Amino acid sequence: MKEKLNRERWNTAKFVDGMINLADPKKWGHDLSSIFNIRKLLVYLFIIGIIFGYGFFKGQSGKPINFNLNYEKEFSLKLDGQTLYKPKNSSQLQIKDDKGNIIKIVSAKDIPELQKKLRPYGFQFQPYFSYGVAIKTDEFKQDIGIGVSWFKYFKFSIGNWISNNGIWLGLDYHLTNNCYVGTGVGKGYDANNLLGFRIKFDF
Repeated sequence: MKEKLNRERWNTAKFVDGMINLADPKKWGHDLSSIFNIRKLLVYLFIIGIIFGYGFFKGQSGKPINFNLNYEKEFSLKLDGQTLYKPKNSSQLQIKDDKGNIIKIVSAKDIPELQKKLRPYGFQFQPYFSYGVAIKTDEFKQDIGIGVSWFKYFKFSIGNWISNNGIWLGLDYHLTNNCYVGTGVGKGYDANNLLGFRIKFDF
């Protein structure tokens, strides 16, 4: 005896009822569960992840490389058995062979844009965080503020900062990486003169 398959026939009344009956929570639950079940969500996330991952990879691979060149930092770049090298505290560019011998020296003055980048003095705009001590008459107070360095001369820089005690003008000496030590004079919010000592860190 052949088993008869029970197939649900098309029912126009049920179709219309499902389309226009928006107040039935059971129908909403059935529809949402059929669309947003865990398996389907995982598949959706997997597909979206592949698309975004590929787009991120293509964007990063085509992104121009930015070299952080300045007078104080060392830099090297290997090019087919040779190395483009810039020593610390120098505006020279050296081309070396694979044994470290200098083949050629390219001066930064030969490239105007590079000369400006590697120049050890000049105007700049470098924000920083300042922490130190403010001296007012015989009173010592903690001094915390933010400021901008606007001129550099080799390892020295000049800048202004505003703190909890007043407005300052200071001279700093570059120690390592983004750390400086310095001193400054200022005017307090009560119009008294200030003398300060501090360390500062570039943003």
